[in-house]
Amino acid sequence: MEPNPTTFFQATLTNRTEQLKDQMLELLVKQCSLQQNDENHSLEEAMEQLTQFIGHHYGNEDVVFTMDWGKKFGKTFMHLFGNGQQYVSTIMSLKEIIWASLEEAYQSTSYSSKELLQAIQHVDRLFGYLVEGINQAVMEVERKKTNTIRSKYLKLSTPIVPIMDHVAVFPIIGELDEMRSEIIIEETLKQTSNLDIEWLIIDLSGVYDVDDLFIQSFNRLLESLKILGVSPVLTGMRPDLSMRAVKMGMTNVTNQEYQTKSSLKQAVEMFLRDQHNHK
Repeated sequence: MEPNPTTFFQATLTNRTEQLKDQMLELLVKQCSLQQNDENHSLEEAMEQLTQFIGHHYGNEDVVFTMDWGKKFGKTFMHLFGNGQQYVSTIMSLKEIIWASLEEAYQSTSYSSKELLQAIQHVDRLFGYLVEGINQAVMEVERKKTNTIRSKYLKLSTPIVPIMDHVAVFPIIGELDEMRSEIIIEETLKQTSNLDIEWLIIDLSGVYDVDDLFIQSFNRLLESLKILGVSPVLTGMRPDLSMRAVKMGMTNVTNQEYQTKSSLKQAVEMFLRDQHNHK
C-alpha cells in the first residue's frame, strides 16, 4: 500500500538531498559563470542546506519560520555572489529542479495528476516564502549600505572651520533628521576637541525648516559643547527660529546665555577686534 502523497513526496525530497544539491550546484555554476574550484565549497554547503530545508519542511507551511530562514539564506548568497537580485532570479530555476524530481518520482506511483499538482504547488509556496525572506535580506543589506554612504557624506558635510587660534565656524545648512542630528553632534564634539576650540561660531542662516526635532537636537548640541568647555556664538538666528526656541522652552538661548550676532560677519569682526586688543 502506498503512503499518503505528502509523506511520499517529502521522503522523495529527503532521500534525494545529495542528488538535488549536485544539480543545483551545477546550475548555479553554469548560470552565474562560476569556476569549479575550492572556493565553491561554501556554495555547495548552501545548496545542501537548501535541499535539506525543503525536504524537512515539505508539508509544514510555517510562513514566519520559512521567511526568517530565507533572510539568513539570502545573506549567505549575497556574501557569495555580491548580488542578491541575481540570486532571486536564479532561485526560480532551482525550484524547477525540485519540481522535476517530484514528477520523476510520481511516474512510479498510482497517484493522480491532481496530487502531483498539489505537491508542485506546495513547493511553489515554500519557495515563495523563501524568496520573500531573501528579498527582505536584500533590502536590509542595501539599506545598510545606503546608510553607511549617507553617514560618510554627512560627516564630510559637517565642516568645523578654524578662523583663528581657538575659534572656529560651523555653518548648519538645510534640514535635520534624526540621523543627521546624531552625526552633527558627534562630529562637532569630536572636531572641536581635536582642534582645541574654545569658541564655536554656529551660523544658522542656512537653516530654513525649523521643527521640534531641529530645536531638540540644537539644544543637545549647545549643552554638549558647554560640558566640553566650548562657548557657542550663534549667528543668523531668524525670528521664527527664536520663537520656536521660546515655545520649546530653550531658555538658554532666549535668556541670552549664549552670545548671539545677527550675522557671521559681525561675529568674526568681534573676535578680530578681541584678538587685536590683546596684542
